[in-house]
Amino acid sequence: MAAGLLPLLSPQQAKEWLDQHEAIIIDVRNLTSYKALHIPNSLHVPDVTKIAQSVTEHPTERVILVCQNGGQATQISHMILMQPTPETEGILFYVLDNGLNGWRNAGLPVVRDMDLGLPIDRQVQITLGLALLVSLIFGWLFSSLWFIFVFLIALGLLLSGMTGWYGFQQLVLLFPWNRHE
Repeated sequence: MAAGLLPLLSPQQAKEWLDQHEAIIIDVRNLTSYKALHIPNSLHVPDVTKIAQSVTEHPTERVILVCQNGGQATQISHMILMQPTPETEGILFYVLDNGLNGWRNAGLPVVRDMDLGLPIDRQVQITLGLALLVSLIFGWLFSSLWFIFVFLIALGLLLSGMTGWYGFQQLVLLFPWNRHE
């Protein structure tokens, strides 16, 4: 079980169910990430309140939730379990183990809808690396107050790792070249 919530499903088992039309897969990531790379025939439903509607439109007994690494899908699974709806009653929900990363590591097929340049995760890494470097240099050269930014970035990374919510990613998605909607 994913942190006592929904069962984790291996990419191989998910592929088998999808090939046999025994499940649907719902990608809960943002649109930019979805268009950059996703599992074939996955439904893009980033809004947890619309998952029940998707299940109604695509009747099935099994729904596989997927995000980049499993954290966001696990959070959404918690919301589904805490606030069930008549549409989701009797549906078995699963979280894809290690998300899209696990799917890719298993060598399973993916779809690229558009070339977005650098993937969002690499843009986040570059932005945070640059912010840390500038903060450290300015802290050393000008004022130790710049070290506060280093602390805040480290705190943000720690919270991202613990919760699966990527605030820095949301910030990078606001950059003009990432607006595709």
